Amino acid sequence: MRRPENVMVHHLVSEILFFGLGQDVLERFLHDEDMLFLKKPVPKNPLQRQLWDMFEYPASSRWAKMVAAVNVVLVIMAVINTCVQTLPEYRESDPLQCSPNNRSSEYAIEGVTSEGMTGFFAVEILCNSWFLVDLVIRLTATPTRRTFFCQIMNIIDVLSIVPFVFDLGLYLSGTVEDPDAPAGGLVLLVVLRLFRILRIFRILKLSRYSDGLEILWLTLKSARQELTVMFLLVSIGLTVFSGAIYAAEFGHPKSDFHSIPDSFWWTIITGTSVGYGDMIPKRPIGKLIGAVCSVSGVICLAFFVPIVVAHFEYYFHHGKELKRLQDVLDQYNNQQTDHPSEWKPYLVVDEGVPNPKVTFAPAVDLETGEKLH
Repeated sequence: MRRPENVMVHHLVSEILFFGLGQDVLERFLHDEDMLFLKKPVPKNPLQRQLWDMFEYPASSRWAKMVAAVNVVLVIMAVINTCVQTLPEYRESDPLQCSPNNRSSEYAIEGVTSEGMTGFFAVEILCNSWFLVDLVIRLTATPTRRTFFCQIMNIIDVLSIVPFVFDLGLYLSGTVEDPDAPAGGLVLLVVLRLFRILRIFRILKLSRYSDGLEILWLTLKSARQELTVMFLLVSIGLTVFSGAIYAAEFGHPKSDFHSIPDSFWWTIITGTSVGYGDMIPKRPIGKLIGAVCSVSGVICLAFFVPIVVAHFEYYFHHGKELKRLQDVLDQYNNQQTDHPSEWKPYLVVDEGVPNPKVTFAPAVDLETGEKLH
C-alpha cells in the first residue's frame, strides 16, 4: 500500500481501521512510513511498572503528570538558585584569590557562611533530595538496569547530584572551613568548583517534559554524521588559518598573534563573522588571510545549516502527525472496549530511537492474562 503525497498518514490509518483491513495491512503500511517499532520492555512487577510509568512517562496518568510538574518546578528553582548564588553580593570572598594567611573566612561549601546555612543551601537540599529520590525510584523500577546509566539523561541526573552529595557530606561532617594547608585546600576547592559547575546541566532535564527540546535533541542526534563532517572541516580550517595568520604576522612589533594556539580564538571569531576586534592583522597579507577565513566560514555554515534545518522540519512535522495518529488510535481503541480479545494499536515513545513510533499489543497479556492499560 502506497500513500499519496497529498494524504496525511492519520487519514489513511483511519480508513484502514474503518474498513477493517486487519493488523497485517496496518503494520506493513506503518513500516513503510517508518512508524513501526517493537514495544520497549516494561517491568514485570505491577508495583515497579506503576512507579516506572509514573516517573518515566508524564502522560501515562494523573499522578505521573503531578510528578512531572514537580520535577519541572524544582529544576527551574534549582537552576535559578545556582545562577543567583554567583552574584557578587551573595558570595563570600573567593577562596582561590585569598592570601594563604587569610583563610579563616573561606568556606568550601557554597551557601554556607560564617553565620551558618543560607537560604541557597536550603533550596539545594530541597531540590537535590527530590532529584535523588527520583533517580533511586527510576533505578529500582527500570526493566533494564544494564542500559539505565547508558542513557544521556540519566548520566546528567547523576552528574548534577554529585556536587550536592559532596557539599552535604562536608556539611554533616562539620568540614565547613577550608583546610589550612595551602596546596591541599586549593586543590580541594578547585575540584569542588568543577563539580559544582555540573549543576547547571540539570536544565537539560526539561527536555524530558518539553516536545520542543525533544525535537531539538532528536534533530542533533539524527544529524550527527553531518555535524561530524562539519566539525572536521572546522578543525582543519582552524588549524590552517591559525598557522597562516601566525606566519603572516610573525615578526611584526605590534603583532597580536604570539603563537598558533593563541590564534585559534581569532580564527573562530573571524570564521563566524563575529569579529570582536581584540586581535587585528597589521600586514596586508594578514588582512587577506582574514578575508579568506571569513568567507570560508560563511560558506561552510551555508552548506550544513540547511541540512540540520531539514532534519528539524522532519521531526517537527513528524511529531505533529504522530499526535494526530494518536487521536485516531485512541478513538479506535475506545470503540473496541466490547471486544477485549481483539488487537489494539498503541503509540509508544522510546528515548532510545531517533523518533517515536507505533507498536501493536493485544488487549490482554498472553503470559499473565492481565489487561493492558
